[in-house]
Formats: sequence, structure tokens, C-alpha cells
Amino acid sequence: MSFRILQLRINCNHLFSPSQLSRSRFSPFQISPFLTLLSAFPTTTIITTSPASIIAPTRFFSAYHKNPEMSDPSPPPLPSHAGKAPGQRQQKTYPKKASGQALQTVKRHSKPNELKLFGSCFCPFVQRVWIALEVKGLNYQYIEVDPYKKPQSLLDINPRGLVPALKHGDWGCYESTVLLDYLEDLGVGTALLPEHPQVKATSRLWVDHVNRNIVPGFYRYLQAQEQQKQVELAEELRIEIAKIVDAADVVGPFFLGPFITFVDVSIAPWLLRLSRVLHPYKGWPLAQPGTRLAAWINALEGSEAVGNTLSDPVLYLENYERESTGYEPGCEGC
Repeated sequence: MSFRILQLRINCNHLFSPSQLSRSRFSPFQISPFLTLLSAFPTTTIITTSPASIIAPTRFFSAYHKNPEMSDPSPPPLPSHAGKAPGQRQQKTYPKKASGQALQTVKRHSKPNELKLFGSCFCPFVQRVWIALEVKGLNYQYIEVDPYKKPQSLLDINPRGLVPALKHGDWGCYESTVLLDYLEDLGVGTALLPEHPQVKATSRLWVDHVNRNIVPGFYRYLQAQEQQKQVELAEELRIEIAKIVDAADVVGPFFLGPFITFVDVSIAPWLLRLSRVLHPYKGWPLAQPGTRLAAWINALEGSEAVGNTLSDPVLYLENYERESTGYEPGCEGC
């Protein structure tokens, strides 16, 4: 029996064996079905061409990864230094200040205030607290923290110098979930937790799910380098996200219905980073239009309070390049 030669244009100048292919920059969503095909045709030869020519691998493999909640358009291009070994990169500086709509919010909240939020523009834990402040309509001062030059005023609150941190008068505290509880306990502005004690308890339970499963799963997957591990971790994250989507109000578009609440604020930064970070770096499929997950993400994207905390997409793409290799300085949980 003879086999036809399979020609695949990939971004490399070398002939790839399956083991070499598994170490490439393509995502598990893109590579694993190809490895299956390759194993079925042991005499298949892969012929590569110039680095500039490449077929969109996400679309090529989409038939093998159908998920009713997800679609898979080709991800945007990565930064030019992404995927290079540290020794091959030029020294790079990362964005340290908010941009886009978030920058306008920073300017509006730059005046001294007794309620101060110490944050970093790229940090999702900061964004949780920031969204809550915006939803509640509170007056506050936003203080951007350079993760490499932490001010003494932050260190006085959190000796580790991690953000987010709040200072309210002479009192200070940190850890995003604790700060969300504090803002809610103030009883000022729009409430994020419902009054009904059982619905309130259920909300806290799902926030715990976000903290215990979705957030750690997001970073484990983002930092994974070995191909098979990426496949396993991607599936684990998908399952944990599906659990909370299934528990959400059927109509939505937010977790409990038409209004943004505690659970939405707690998970929003990571749902928003599925398209801004995991999609370009790992080939994570985007939410399929018409699904409950897509409706939830669209509602978050369209929320004025959430939008007020969002910088331009390139800021996340640039900053998470270092997180994809295992390190993001100065941010809670990192």
C-alpha cells in the first residue's frame, strides 16, 4: 500500500517529526488531531516551505474539536518576541500604564481621595475590585503601581507589595475577594450580592469555584509548555468553565439574570482574557455565537463598568507573554 505525500505549510524551516511538532508553538487545539492523523500514516512525509507561508491551523483542525460553546477563528498575531527563548529576545519593557478606556477612567480618578485602589493595569485581580468600584459608583483614587518600583504606601498595606490593595482612611487591606466583601459590607452604591440569604450563599459558592478551579486552571494552562499537558489542562479548564455556565440563569445574560452581580465581577477578568490571552497564545476557541457562554461574555464586554477597566488588547497580549513563560510580577496569585 502506498501513501500520498502530505504537504503542510508551517512556520518553520525544519522537517518535523511528531515529537518535534509537539514542542512547537501551535496550541493543543491545533496539534493533537494532526498527531493522530500522522500516527495513522507512518510513511507520511511533511514538506515545509518558507516561514512566511502558513495555513491557518486553527481552522484546519476545527472539525476535530467541536464544542457547542466555542468557535475557532484564527487568533491574532503574537508579539514578535513571543515563542523565542529568553536568550534570543531583546530586552523588552512591558506596558505599565493603562490604555484605551481604562486610561480615561484612571484620569477621572486621579485626584486624592480617602478611598484608594492600588493596582496594575494588567492584573485581573485588580480588575475585579476595579469593576466593583465602577458598578457601585463610588468615589475613589486609582494609583497605578509599577511592579518593579513598589511605593512605600503600598508596602505599608501589604508587605509583599502585591496588588490589589485598598486604603480607606487610615485602614488598609488586600486580597481581591476580601476587598470585594469589604466594598459590599460598606453598604454604599449598587449591591452586588442579592438580599435572599440562599441566593447569596449560592453566589459565594460559585465565587469559590472561580477561585479554586477556574483561576488556577487558567494559569496552569497558560504556563504549560509540554504539549500533552496543554491538552489535558485545556480540557480541565473547559470543564470548570462549563460547570459555572450551566449553573447560570438560563436567560441571563449575567450569572443571576439581567444585572451584573458578585459572581460576574469575580469571573469577568478571566472570561475576558479567554479571547485576549488564551486565544492568541494557546489557540483557545472563542465562544460560539448563540451559546450561553457567548451571551455572558458579550454582556461583560458591553457593560460600562467593565469597559471602564479595560485597556487596549495589545496591553494584555504584551504583558501575558511573560506569564505564558511562568511569571507575572506584582500581582496577587502570581
